[in-house]
Amino acid sequence: MKLGYIYLFSLSLFFWSCNQSINKPDRNRNLTNLKNVDITRKWYYEDSTLRKEQEINKKGEPTGVYKYFYPSGVLEDSAYLIKNEFHGSRYEFDENGNLSIFSHYWRNRARNGLFYRSDNSLNYYRCYGYAEDLLFLIEYDESGRFKRSDGYPIYQWIGDDIVKIGKKFKQELLVANPPHCKTKFTAYELDEKGQKKRILIETEPDVFNRIRYGVEQDPNEDKRYLNVVEIYDSTTQKSIEDKMMIRFYKSGKTSFERL
Repeated sequence: MKLGYIYLFSLSLFFWSCNQSINKPDRNRNLTNLKNVDITRKWYYEDSTLRKEQEINKKGEPTGVYKYFYPSGVLEDSAYLIKNEFHGSRYEFDENGNLSIFSHYWRNRARNGLFYRSDNSLNYYRCYGYAEDLLFLIEYDESGRFKRSDGYPIYQWIGDDIVKIGKKFKQELLVANPPHCKTKFTAYELDEKGQKKRILIETEPDVFNRIRYGVEQDPNEDKRYLNVVEIYDSTTQKSIEDKMMIRFYKSGKTSFERL
């Protein structure tokens, strides 16, 4: 079945701010549990200072907690690997031990990241597409307040160009989920007049910025489904919305339209 990829990045500016008073990510938390770990291998600098340590599974593959250290002994990088690929939370630090980047990886590709200045203030929130290309960002000022943003909150979509009659159409969207804001995704079925007929799904993106759902294709009629994302900031009580429509045709074809 042929897959259709739609890239949704543009330089659209949204005005809202998010409360940055919440603490930094917990460096001891990881998304993946520690299964099938056999041993921990260690590597050293010439002066015998610990340089790197990595948990290895029973097959000899780097799987588990990974840590890399500066020559001074300060932790530089901490992550989780599955078969030698980054997957889950990753923490990167400067030589003073300050967190510089906190990101989530999916199969060795970054999906999102928080970038900090040397004074520990949040500088950027960045979202990456399937090819690890930067598709959405928010920049914050020195006080941690919203400064500017580039891109659409629904910044990437993937689905089938053709759906076999009677089969379920499955789609995946990548949706911005800014820190300390409330992001809600709702998909509706529309009636003949374009009004909301019923809710298909109401949820939030996961830590990898994904939304997934499917609908049954009806061979007797064309249908329209509306995807809506709302990002709400409780501090300013402001929100932004992003909408996109998927059309299903009796022929089995689908099409995308941004509203």
